[in-house]
Amino acid sequence: MGPGNWLAFALLMFAIGYLATLGVTKARFRVVHCVLAGVFVAHMLVIVVDTREDPTNHNLLPFEFLFLWFAALPGYLGAKIGQWMERSKRTS
Repeated sequence: MGPGNWLAFALLMFAIGYLATLGVTKARFRVVHCVLAGVFVAHMLVIVVDTREDPTNHNLLPFEFLFLWFAALPGYLGAKIGQWMERSKRTS
């Protein structure tokens, strides 16, 4: 993936983290955890298909998941911003 794709993924995670947690009170970060788990499962399927074609693909396998996790961090920020906005609505 190129830098533009990583940025698009990070922005998408931020939007999902914010929009999917609107109205959620207790399990706000579980939503983002589940989205990230889904991304990991999808990437594992990509790895299985790619390694069938060429076993030398994904030589840096653990780092791929680390990069995905790092790029998904804006999702947690979006969820936190949603939480702050909900609290400010309640106090106003």
